[in-house]
Amino acid sequence: MRRLAEGLTGIATVAADVLDPEYLPSIEAAKGLAGFEIKAPEQILADMRFAYAVYRDASSPVVPNSVSHNSPEVVLVYFGSTLDSIERRHSFLFYQNPAPANTLDELVMGGGEWVSVNGLPAIYSQSCWEDIANGGNTTCLANLSWLDTSGIRFDITAYLPGAIDREVLIAIAESMR
Repeated sequence: MRRLAEGLTGIATVAADVLDPEYLPSIEAAKGLAGFEIKAPEQILADMRFAYAVYRDASSPVVPNSVSHNSPEVVLVYFGSTLDSIERRHSFLFYQNPAPANTLDELVMGGGEWVSVNGLPAIYSQSCWEDIANGGNTTCLANLSWLDTSGIRFDITAYLPGAIDREVLIAIAESMR
């Protein structure tokens, strides 16, 4: 986001050769910053592609607690059909962070159903609504959360112009490498 503001104002606050953790150009760049293994899906909807990644830790302007369940660091990986589609209209967001405790039990209390990702327990939920701000079209929000065997919590959030089949979202999750 900083790079966007710099482009609009013409004032650079970060040297061009320094990675901006709020707008990383590749998953490899996020892997270089994170203190845990980062994964990306090998399967995703046909019109989606990698857009950018974000790395946050305790030194970030936006502390990771706000998005990462009280973890010391978080990586967010965005996929979209176009760069301007990322703003909650047609995108996938993959949260990844070390989980200090199993928080899935808390999640299911808020709604959702137990499913399985690679044989591990996961929580799935989806809701759809008429999006007045988007011309009255239907927008759906789907979530899938699980912890892998190394203690990393994954959350996939999909904002789509219609429902996504639960099995498709699980297949995307299971393709993460």
